[in-house]
Amino acid sequence: MMDTDVLLRHGGPALIVLIGLSILAWGVVLERAGYWLARWMWRDRRGLLAALDLIQGRRLEAAARRLEHLRRIPVARVLREGVRHAGPGVAGHLEAAALREHRAMRNHTGILDTVTAAAPLVGILGTVIGIIRSFHAFGGAGGGVPPPHQVIGGVSEALITTGAGLVVALVALVSAALARGLADRGAAELEQYVTAVESVLAKGKAHAD
Repeated sequence: MMDTDVLLRHGGPALIVLIGLSILAWGVVLERAGYWLARWMWRDRRGLLAALDLIQGRRLEAAARRLEHLRRIPVARVLREGVRHAGPGVAGHLEAAALREHRAMRNHTGILDTVTAAAPLVGILGTVIGIIRSFHAFGGAGGGVPPPHQVIGGVSEALITTGAGLVVALVALVSAALARGLADRGAAELEQYVTAVESVLAKGKAHAD
């Protein structure tokens, strides 16, 4: 198994770029993992259902107080926005709040898409550079046979960068798919709660609690 310094030496400049892309992708993966882990830890389905019952009973002030305690939960923030703007124009406020939360759920996934597309191309570039180096070794030998290490160096660079590019792209691709799946599930949950309260909130405030 190659040591890290040998791997970097044979990988060439393309491998350095791929390492940078890998660090970028893993940074996004860790940030998204932290976001969804925190969302899971703060989840309080019983509290949300209680707030939903209060809204449907048009006890909006009590609902607002309960939602304030649940403000770390995306659904609660959307419902709180609706309660604050209860009335005929509430649909627009609910939609805008839900859109903000959905964007937060999909935050940085575009970076993973970029890494997915760029990593194989950088790997191919490294492959081309490695092959050129190998042919250059043959040309520099004046028609004879070049030293094996010169040819092997170019071939190693070609193989290493190709493999590294595919690995980085695969990690980014799978991570982006998982992040989108979680975001889509979150968006469906938001839509479910918004649909449940929109018609009630459109009637405006009822009475104080």
